[in-house]
Amino acid sequence: MPTQTKSPPFFHSGDMGSFVHAKSLKANNSKVKAMLCYEMIGYFDERPNSQGYLDRAFEFFGKQTPWFLKPFNWILKKIYPNTGNFLGIVSNWSSRSLAKKLEKGIMEFGQIKTRKLSLPSKLLPLIDMSDQWCYWKHGFPAVMLTDTSFLRNPNYHKQTDLPHTLNYEKMSQIIKGVVASVTNL
Repeated sequence: MPTQTKSPPFFHSGDMGSFVHAKSLKANNSKVKAMLCYEMIGYFDERPNSQGYLDRAFEFFGKQTPWFLKPFNWILKKIYPNTGNFLGIVSNWSSRSLAKKLEKGIMEFGQIKTRKLSLPSKLLPLIDMSDQWCYWKHGFPAVMLTDTSFLRNPNYHKQTDLPHTLNYEKMSQIIKGVVASVTNL
């Protein structure tokens, strides 16, 4: 994975706020059914080829995809859509049943296209690039809900990242689906 040059100073460290929180939950033997990480859920693009994968990630960090990851990028592009009009539901392997429940609820009650990805985080580092990583580290079930941020949104962390570029109707549909899903956990 490329160097995290565009990350805040505490990213993937014990000083990250969500890491401190997850650690305190673990220390207090708290019962956690689910942690949901909303990581950019409002950008949708109906244009073909608006969705990228590893290629777009390395491009974002100003690098080229290493040769040994190009076959994996090709596989991702064959399995997942090239149009950025879906919600990604991402989990590590041990949280896959939570991801499956959320996928079902969001599709059924939110009427949103979803794509689920459940893998060991060491296999694909992109899946642990947000707060859910901290809860995984402490053994809690956690899922990231995402529009895939910089893999899709050309405005990510730029001055053009403005409210009018987001799809509020789709965001409300996502929330409706999540509420229906978590009610039954």
